[in-house]
Amino acid sequence: MTTAADLLGTWQLIAWEIDGGGRLEQPFGPRPVGLLSYTPDGWMQASIAAAERHALSGPSTRSSPDVEVAATARSYFSYAGRWWLETGRDEPFEDNVEVVCHEVVVALDPAMVGSIQRRHAHLDAGRLTLAAAEEVGTTIRHHRLVWQPADAAGRAGEAPQTTSAPAARTDPTASTPTAPHNSTGTQR
Repeated sequence: MTTAADLLGTWQLIAWEIDGGGRLEQPFGPRPVGLLSYTPDGWMQASIAAAERHALSGPSTRSSPDVEVAATARSYFSYAGRWWLETGRDEPFEDNVEVVCHEVVVALDPAMVGSIQRRHAHLDAGRLTLAAAEEVGTTIRHHRLVWQPADAAGRAGEAPQTTSAPAARTDPTASTPTAPHNSTGTQR
């Protein structure tokens, strides 16, 4: 069983696959980059990008051609908000699953703001798999994102930039289900 304490910290994306009716897709290619963070006081953020993104011709999105800015938006996905964990029945998954809920406060896609994104959460051998079903027209697409704990460098296999890890922060006053809390004060 996955608990809220198991999710705390920062996770690094290692795979994102979508089964779109028998056709397997990798929306940001075979090596997407991404970070997912869960804080003890109930906040989360997710940012995912294609590994091979092209630089803009201008110094920023405000001074680059619209076609380039649109391409950068299509190769990036991000949202943040509140989070909590539920256990129980969640269609189309089996009974008694852990579902992490993300209440979106800010997002690259304005249509996501105010939504609750429900993800079937499964932790196995230190890897977190989040799965969701999405209806697109008459097709149900099944997303599967696999995450591993982020190392100090932010990329697997690279040496950390510093020798000391940042201090873990906890909120000892957080005690409600919507404010997950790690009572030991430690993170992964």
